Amino acid sequence: MAPLASESLDLDPANPSSLDVITATRAGTATYTDASGNIQTASPNTVRVDHVDGVPMILVEPAATNLVTYTDFSSGWGKLRIADTTGSGHMGQPSQILTATGGFARFTDTIQTSIGADYTLSFFIRRISGSGTVNFRTESSADGSSQAMPSITSEWQFVSISVLGRASTGNVAFGVELVTSGDQVEIAMPQVEQGTVATSYIPTSGSAVTRAADDLVIDGSDFTNFYNQSEGTVYAEAIWKDISTGGRQQAILYGDNNNMRFLYGYLGKLRAYDGTNIAESVNSASSNTLFRGVLSYNASNLSVCLDGGAVNTTAHSGNLSNATQFSIGRHSIGSSNENLNGHIKRLIYWPYHSDSL
Repeated sequence: MAPLASESLDLDPANPSSLDVITATRAGTATYTDASGNIQTASPNTVRVDHVDGVPMILVEPAATNLVTYTDFSSGWGKLRIADTTGSGHMGQPSQILTATGGFARFTDTIQTSIGADYTLSFFIRRISGSGTVNFRTESSADGSSQAMPSITSEWQFVSISVLGRASTGNVAFGVELVTSGDQVEIAMPQVEQGTVATSYIPTSGSAVTRAADDLVIDGSDFTNFYNQSEGTVYAEAIWKDISTGGRQQAILYGDNNNMRFLYGYLGKLRAYDGTNIAESVNSASSNTLFRGVLSYNASNLSVCLDGGAVNTTAHSGNLSNATQFSIGRHSIGSSNENLNGHIKRLIYWPYHSDSL
């Protein structure tokens, strides 16, 4: 977009004081990654600033439950041909070493699942020795399956897999499988949660734990101090973890209701919606990739542009302009599962329309 001046709002996680205008609501604690790469615990009702590849970003997530009951590995994990060895840990969290003897090893936790529900297994892993295949493993009394992970190196890496629409209810074992005798890996921060996208780490020590959804709002005088009903321009840098979710988990910026969707996603496209008209970007973003998007509106038009692509302008009914608050990363009308599952690096508002996106 062409340079603009005199912004009236600039939410920049690299400048923590800029986030003071946000009212954060989240019952209970939640985790984030600090600038040193360690997992930290955020207090209730706070904005989480998560360092993604060393860059600070606002983290906004729906509610989620880690169904793994012992992420500290003190109990609960079924071990087959495994040397029960405590690892050196990762990101300040406990870890466990898995060793294949006699040809293979499996390291799993048994989870009660529901018919037709989707589940995602995630954890950090690194290779200590060997070069054989390392698999994700899911197994129930009715079926079992293995799927090879990406190449596992001596460096810690995050891996995840989704098990979609299981046909049976009951206990299912989720875990790691080594297939070559002598191979050894270390794992940390295991998580199994319902849904198709992994969320931030939820520690447990004897029972499943639920993290509440993030609800971030700018309202009252903090809102009216910068917002212009007649016209405005919004710029966002953000990451969607999963572009296949339609608009439900791609909310970037909403007003008070369904007719005030300033910025959200639909299958990777960036959109604005005034209750009647939709302005949609010509090009698309990708999952887990930072995008840059902009919306500019006045009394008659909405214009949207994504990552420097073509600008799409559509007629505008005016409903968008009547907002009295901004909801950041959340659909203002709807359940908690309509939160963004992703990160916002920057959010800037100018109180005027621009024809040069």
